[in-house]
Amino acid sequence: MSLGEDLSRTMTASLAEAKAAHERRDYLRERQLLEPLAKDGNAEAQAMLGFLYRFGLGVPEDHAEAVNWFHKAAAQGNAWAQQSYGAALLRGDGIVQDIAQGIAWLQKAGDNGFVSAYATLGDLYLHGKGVARDREKGLAYYSMAADGGDMNASFVLGSMYEQGIEVERDLPKAVFWYRKGAELGFFMCQYNLARMYTSGVGVPQDLVEAYKWAVLAANSGPPDATTLRDFLKPKLSVAQLAKAERLASDWQATHQSRKWRQL
Repeated sequence: MSLGEDLSRTMTASLAEAKAAHERRDYLRERQLLEPLAKDGNAEAQAMLGFLYRFGLGVPEDHAEAVNWFHKAAAQGNAWAQQSYGAALLRGDGIVQDIAQGIAWLQKAGDNGFVSAYATLGDLYLHGKGVARDREKGLAYYSMAADGGDMNASFVLGSMYEQGIEVERDLPKAVFWYRKGAELGFFMCQYNLARMYTSGVGVPQDLVEAYKWAVLAANSGPPDATTLRDFLKPKLSVAQLAKAERLASDWQATHQSRKWRQL
């Protein structure tokens, strides 16, 4: 094994130990592990160290120092750090506000796979926050975020089309976006999809599908989903109830399997 390979393995092991320390909330140990890696130029360690300074975990809260580490990691292409640095620039948080630069870094973050940055841009343009209001650009960014797997962006788009906010009311489009978020596991999208299947709004009424999504949403604990599930249950036949419960169970098994494959 070469010296370079040995150093790489040591760095990987230290990062893994730092992440484990973070999970058990041992932020002092996490900082001790991250600092030498960050100073040696490891972008992931720099981003993680910035997070600790941003929220005062294991170190005194220091937004300027957080931005310093975010910038270092962002310059190396770390998408999460690009999002964090861009957001700091937008807010003027720990750095002089620069909306144009903030937008540029958020665009880089989105293009590098951190799609939540597109949702932030969508919000900026949709509501004219520091930029000229541009509804079409805002919707396009939100769509890019949702298509890339941002659950909250799917919920926002679904809500907009269901309620006719900033767009012409379009219930089938609302169902489309809610379904995207529901399939990703966001309980609010699951609940709204269940609600629409219950009433047959934007989609043909289907109480089996409604119950399936209500069960999945209720597993996350929102009272409205539990109420809807309990409302639907007596309306189903024994066969329908068994089918709906099987569909919910199958979805959970598939979703859990997908989560493990992504780890």
